[in-house]
Amino acid sequence: MQVTQAYESYRASRPSLDAAHAGSEAAEEGVRVRTEKYRAGAGHITELMAATADLARAPQDHVRAANDPRIAH
Repeated sequence: MQVTQAYESYRASRPSLDAAHAGSEAAEEGVRVRTEKYRAGAGHITELMAATADLARAPQDHVRAANDPRIAH
């Protein structure tokens, strides 16, 4: 019974984990792009700061996605 519940929790969390992983990749790319724009004088520091904040939140989002199904049971 517990194995079945654990497996179902894993299956339920998989889309959230995938989304969190994609969010991490997008945040990394966002910082890269905004850094280049800022260095080239085409971007504003606030854009770079916002992208950096998104990148800092990405690991928290991943942990949250991994733990939400566990908390529900």
